[in-house]
Amino acid sequence: MFPNFQEIFLRRKKIILTLVIVFLLFGVIALGIQCYFLLNQQKALEKELKNQETNEKIVSFLDLFIEKVLQSDQEISFEERLKLENGVRDLDDSEILSLWETFTQATTADEVQTYCKNLLEALVKKIL
Repeated sequence: MFPNFQEIFLRRKKIILTLVIVFLLFGVIALGIQCYFLLNQQKALEKELKNQETNEKIVSFLDLFIEKVLQSDQEISFEERLKLENGVRDLDDSEILSLWETFTQATTADEVQTYCKNLLEALVKKIL
């Protein structure tokens, strides 16, 4: 008739152990979900950082291009051409590089003007 204290103790121990396991399981699931969202956020931030770095390179090249090509009244020196060439290659963009090569190979003033407009338009679109 009297309950066995050892059985009662074992039942309570099982209940407590089950509750601890359930809480730990919920904790692991919550941490997993948080980890998933943090990884997605990290990927988005890395993508944004890459875009900002690319935009910074484009703006730097644009500044150099405007200063050395558009505002210059004299012929561009070899060092300045080399800086411009390295700047455009540093962008690592085949479209911009192709437009740059077309621009540098232009022979007439009208071609230079047209290719310059195309290059500047492409650079601005890359930023946007």
